[in-house]
This record gives sequence, structure tokens and C-alpha cells, in this order.
Amino acid sequence: MFVTTEIAAVVAQATGLSFEAYLPDKRSLKHVHARLLFVYLCKEKGLTRKEIALLLHRSPRSITRLIATCRSEIKYNAPFRKLLSKVKNEK
Repeated sequence: MFVTTEIAAVVAQATGLSFEAYLPDKRSLKHVHARLLFVYLCKEKGLTRKEIALLLHRSPRSITRLIATCRSEIKYNAPFRKLLSKVKNEK
């Protein structure tokens, strides 16, 4: 799927992590932010929770939680907002 490859490349450029690096359930802030960015951008491009879940080897319910976490990070976390802004400008 070309869209997800493009999104993974943008996230990799912004975070320095490849898709394979943030695919496992690592909980370091850098890995979590990369996953959140990937989910956010996929959702923005119109992918369903189920499609995103298949890409990340997770359940659709966990994608729902990631989306909620992302909204919270956007609202309360200035460094994450800055990273998201950087990613949106690179697209």
C-alpha cells in the first residue's frame, strides 16, 4: 500500500525510527510518539481502524486507544504538537 509506505517514510524522517523499529511494543517515548504519528496520519488519510490494526499487528481496539492517546498528546504535550507540526509540513 503506497500511502502507508509514504506515511512510514515521513514518520521515519521526523523521528529517526524505521517502521520496523516502532512496530514492536516498545514503550520508550520516541517509539510511542512514532506509533502515534503513524496512526494519526493513517487515520487522516482515511484508513480504517481495522486496516491500521493489520499494519501494526494490533487489535482495532488498541488502535482506538492509540487515537485517543494521540488526541490527548496533541492537547497537552507541546513537544508532541511540535513533532506533529513538523511531520505535517514534510508531507
